[in-house]
Amino acid sequence: MLIHPDAPAPVLAFIEKFLPPLVPSPHDLLFDFDGRHAFVPSAEGLDACLAEYRSALDAVAPAIVVALDASELALAYVARAHQADRALLLRPSASRLAEALKEHLARAAAHLGGRAFNERYDGIKRVRAIIDEIESASSS
Repeated sequence: MLIHPDAPAPVLAFIEKFLPPLVPSPHDLLFDFDGRHAFVPSAEGLDACLAEYRSALDAVAPAIVVALDASELALAYVARAHQADRALLLRPSASRLAEALKEHLARAAAHLGGRAFNERYDGIKRVRAIIDEIESASSS
């Protein structure tokens, strides 16, 4: 598994549980433009992933940038669910996660010295992308 070596234990546990077999890293699953990984989460798998992703972020907050690998994995789940069946992101678990992520972003901004500063981090960008994906599913 090609995961950032300094990832905190809750992030590593989340990735070990939700990274599909034969996928080397969350980054590979997220940026699988040639379709090598035919993974689509089930409704139950998506719900479990979102709940445990939130727990992983809660454990490292406000320094959520250290959860980049977990955020990439959660984003891959959300993006693949949206692509396969938009209704998966209309479930209450997705909207609860989006609201929780907005709170995490606000705390991370304060922790990192302001919004403009923290938007440069990929860990923050992935969290924003999860929110955007969930919100676009509900507005479509």
